[in-house]
Amino acid sequence: MVTVIPEQPDFNESTAEEVVWNALRRQLPDGVTIIHGQRLTGDDKDVEIDFLILRPDAGIAVIEVKGGRVDVVDGKWFTSGAQGKRNHLPEPPLEQAMIAKHTIVAYLRPRLSRLPGPISHLAVLPYTELPNNWDQPDAPRPQLVDGNEIDSLSSKIATQLRFDFDPERHDLAAGHEFVLKNLRRTNQAAENFALRASDRPQRTGRRDRVGRRRPRRCHSRSGWAGGSTHGRQLGGRTDPPVRGIRCRRRSLRTKESLPTGTNSSPRGMSSPVTYSASKGSKSPL
Repeated sequence: MVTVIPEQPDFNESTAEEVVWNALRRQLPDGVTIIHGQRLTGDDKDVEIDFLILRPDAGIAVIEVKGGRVDVVDGKWFTSGAQGKRNHLPEPPLEQAMIAKHTIVAYLRPRLSRLPGPISHLAVLPYTELPNNWDQPDAPRPQLVDGNEIDSLSSKIATQLRFDFDPERHDLAAGHEFVLKNLRRTNQAAENFALRASDRPQRTGRRDRVGRRRPRRCHSRSGWAGGSTHGRQLGGRTDPPVRGIRCRRRSLRTKESLPTGTNSSPRGMSSPVTYSASKGSKSPL
């Protein structure tokens, strides 16, 4: 049975990746692991591997998938969508796969005594038909899989792994347990983050999901206060704000201001008072 990570990948509306995913699951033998969207951070950039294939009897394959119709003009790579719009590719598909391969090799070397087999890179172009006279110097034909070869994708991967195998450097008996252990940390962290994000309450505007306003936060001379904390600082009383409490938001600023040198007080109070935060006692200002 083929192991897939994650079990239900998000292709982000990429039909090309979905086509390749289904072909890999259908063709690869039991014991192989397929990882979709493996992310790694290199020395100078972050990479995301479309498909990482771990074959215990052959090695590891890094696969870059490029949708649309891909062609090369004067050494520049382009892809055309269903609408006919042509887009320039800053990096050729096979170069993207090669960069990802070097990144994963640099990540695994200090963590493993020997690499468990060769690490090869390929590019899959499921909606492109390459010409028979293809001779692109930066993209050898054996490392490219076009739409006519999707049904033999597994065979193409195995052929490239055998070609890259070096018995002096690679140990096929090492297995991929430690590789999976190290790479799985990234996927597990991403899954946990997504889970926490889905459980977090969503807020809209200044009200939470049940329609209640969030507590007003005011800045007092003794520190930040808000909601019940503000009430405790005023000794549990509900009197209107007095001088000494300044609301942070403009809309909540108190309009009562005491003239200097007078005994007048707002809202009919006999004299300005202040409340003790510790005992709730009051004394004239």
